[in-house]
Amino acid sequence: MSYNMTKGLFSVVVALYGVEDYVDTFFQSLERQTFPFEDLDVVVVDDESPDGSYEIVKRWAEKYPGVIRHTTQVNGGPGAARNTGLDMVRNEWVTFADPDDALQADYFRNVANFLKRDTHNSAAMLTTRVMIWNENQRRVTDTHPLRRKYMFGERLVDLRKEPNNIQLGGASIFLRRSVLEAECLRFDERVKPTFEDGEFIGRYLGSLEDPIVGLIPSARYLYRKRGNGTSLVQSGWQVPERYDDILRYGYLGLLEGLKRRLGAVPVWAQNMVLYDLQWYFAEDRSMNSKTAWINREQKEIFLALLMRVVAHIDRETIDNFAVVPLDWTTREALLVRYKGHGLSVPRVFKWSGAGVSPAQILYTYSGAAPSERFRVNGAEVEPTRTKTVAYNYFGQNFFMARSVWLPTDGTIEVWLDGEFVPFESPKRPGWTRPLPAEGKCRLGPIRKPVQGQLPVLGAVGRRVLAPASSIAKKLDNRLGIESIVSGAARPAALRNVVSRVAKRKVQSTLSKRRHQADQKTVEWALSPANAAKFKDAWVIMDRVDQADDNGEHLYRHIAAKHPEVNAWFLLERTSSDWARLESEGFKLVEYGSRAAIALVLNATNLISSDATAEVQYPIGRGRYPMSDAKIIFLQHGVITQDLSRWVNPKPISLFVTSTRPEYESIAGDNSPYKFTDRETCLTGLPRFDALQQKALAMPVAKRNVLLVTPTWRQELKTKAGLATTSEERRTVLEASEYARNWFGLLRSPELKEYADRNNLEIVYLPHPSFADFGEIEFPDYVRVHRRADGSVQEIFARSRVALTDYSSVAFDLALIGSPLVYFHFDRGEIFNGKHNYRKGYFEFDRDGLGPVALSPDEVMHHLADLAERNFERHELYTLRTKQAFAYLDDGNSERVFQAIKALNQPESVSPAGSGN
Repeated sequence: MSYNMTKGLFSVVVALYGVEDYVDTFFQSLERQTFPFEDLDVVVVDDESPDGSYEIVKRWAEKYPGVIRHTTQVNGGPGAARNTGLDMVRNEWVTFADPDDALQADYFRNVANFLKRDTHNSAAMLTTRVMIWNENQRRVTDTHPLRRKYMFGERLVDLRKEPNNIQLGGASIFLRRSVLEAECLRFDERVKPTFEDGEFIGRYLGSLEDPIVGLIPSARYLYRKRGNGTSLVQSGWQVPERYDDILRYGYLGLLEGLKRRLGAVPVWAQNMVLYDLQWYFAEDRSMNSKTAWINREQKEIFLALLMRVVAHIDRETIDNFAVVPLDWTTREALLVRYKGHGLSVPRVFKWSGAGVSPAQILYTYSGAAPSERFRVNGAEVEPTRTKTVAYNYFGQNFFMARSVWLPTDGTIEVWLDGEFVPFESPKRPGWTRPLPAEGKCRLGPIRKPVQGQLPVLGAVGRRVLAPASSIAKKLDNRLGIESIVSGAARPAALRNVVSRVAKRKVQSTLSKRRHQADQKTVEWALSPANAAKFKDAWVIMDRVDQADDNGEHLYRHIAAKHPEVNAWFLLERTSSDWARLESEGFKLVEYGSRAAIALVLNATNLISSDATAEVQYPIGRGRYPMSDAKIIFLQHGVITQDLSRWVNPKPISLFVTSTRPEYESIAGDNSPYKFTDRETCLTGLPRFDALQQKALAMPVAKRNVLLVTPTWRQELKTKAGLATTSEERRTVLEASEYARNWFGLLRSPELKEYADRNNLEIVYLPHPSFADFGEIEFPDYVRVHRRADGSVQEIFARSRVALTDYSSVAFDLALIGSPLVYFHFDRGEIFNGKHNYRKGYFEFDRDGLGPVALSPDEVMHHLADLAERNFERHELYTLRTKQAFAYLDDGNSERVFQAIKALNQPESVSPAGSGN
């Protein structure tokens, strides 16, 4: 395509709002285009920016008056700004680039070259490849969820035949102005904060007789993922419109409009809505969910709209959706709740592999559970165990998943409600190969550039380089991206690229050497000497860098009472607990050491009070073979909230619980946990043994500590994570509602006077997550208990009264008779996503082990009441404690030990202490 053919080709509409820090980079990326910059038509609409963004645009317009035009308007959102821009454009193809992003240097040139190949003029829309620009990491990756449509190169697709190739982002599209004008198409300004592009694109494509789209992977759009998380995509979960207007005007507006116009909703449009909708379910599945804050009224509106939306999406579309991998639970949630699956005859899946015994089958349903009959190889059989899991989204039950284990594998037949139900595969169709390019979808050949055509290599500033090899082109692309991402000049960018390439080569060489060394390490780890030393080892730990929890107490019990067990304790050598345990005679192995590899690879059990990845996989994943050892989760405390989203994916073989309600919430039917009574044991925590012994030596009347031990807040830690120094983190902390309440209480004269009057020492036990905040100042009368100060059990045993919030420490204290007060100043917000809590079975007013205070004044009122009662706990809380705990003795460690031993027994035998 010659230079004179580029005039009048592309218009760029830019909606400007609050991008003062980014807009220069955007225009620099336009200025550096290998496409003639003077032939572009750039229309900037300022949406009443609150910063200096518009002034920067004006300076660029003064520099290029024939290229950049601009106007301003009253704030109305990006859709309104783009509509104003659409009234001003004058070229054939229109795109909507965002001013906080950037374009690779050959972006427009490659789009123009694609149009040259579209010899039938078939494309109604062009899409370019979105690359994720991580601002914090200063790197660009090809990780956009919709990237798969580009893996087969440049092509034209007919969406009616290949409906997976959807597009939702307006920044990386090109639309024909003639179609926009003929159809009077504009953005629906009611659709916000997201999906306004998707709704607009859907209506545009629905207006076409042939919705043919050009896919151009060589044109790369750099989407900036802001380091401060302030983009609309990143922050949009926090606004009510996300749960109302997007569904009402976005999804329904598109789907109902297409049905009226076309008589049916095309599959590609259903895919567009389903793709965007599945992010709601993905977000709600996370522990620290950004959807948790919406109130009951908002949820009811959202769920009512959701039902109307899904009514326009075919069952087959949901079942075969392959645009992105759709989580199995999301697919079943939509099918069961909205498409009739499970209301009559449920879907049945063979969940275990062939030849696996016992065989696991699973079926999903809603409403009343169906009657069951099972046959294996023609014989009627009874399940060895069962488990029904409730899958909840947005505070409501969407479906039930019932697992049934049958004694043996073979030819399995399932009858539900008297009907035979054949198995379905849980695996759904994946992305298919493209159809052969025929007719209107056939592209012309790629032509080598000749004199007068756009150059291949690119440009430096305004200087066009001569054609070069593909290697040089690739280098030029890298330099262009590096210049944008790092903000470096071309020579510095070249040095950065060369340095990174050299570093990768060095890393590759080191990786090969490490792999060879790792193989030798594995051979050594599995040698006869190590196999004998660590034969059937029980690996016990708490945290990677800490002990003094259930792992330590269980190890001590096993070493004393069961010396026949080959038990070892795993811990970082730099831990403050190492010397203490070593002097006591613990068989210690250093975490991360060569010996740890030998220990883990020969072990039969991995036992820990934690369940993080570094504990589950203490020698990592990938470098060494996976251990066959069973994972035993001792826990840090008593679970009161719903942690199912965190623990369900973990391969836990034994789950330790302490109270009857806790056990039932995990092992019982209709719970959100996948674990059955075989994986869950009701034993009590090993640390309770020593705690009770210490408490017996220190009756309540002799205790002299006022303990303050609140838990942490995920939101606070997230905000502080953006700070770079401990001083900045402390500033964030001190300005928080958390600090105003808890630290305000600790610093209050009223608390000091109360402690003095009752001869109590105020001890503050901070959560370990606050270690990164540095030293926080408290009055001299407040003693902050640090890890190096000794075991927290000593403090618990000396506690005359305690203040906490949502921490399971309350159970430790109640177990030994210490009265406590819950301080819930943020009661209405704790389950709204600001912490990694989800509402569970436990109600503090109904089940709590002490009174609940909502303000500092109420805290002092309850403390005063306890002092008047000579710190004797109210009978109600004593009764609740006795009713909750399964055991009030010092046999917890032995019960846990026996439950672990029982793990290798046949399926039909229940583990010791299982509660059966």
